[in-house]
Amino acid sequence: FTGEVFWARGYFVSTVGLDEGIVRAYIRNQEREDERYDQMKLDV
Repeated sequence: FTGEVFWARGYFVSTVGLDEGIVRAYIRNQEREDERYDQMKLDV
């Protein structure tokens, strides 16, 4: 969690019925996506 937003830009996910592992995996994936996005912004 990078401190900017909890969920990805323009994306909503309902956590009702999901177990903690799925939510944690989603967050880890979004952290990697955010890092890639930040790198792209720096290269501009």
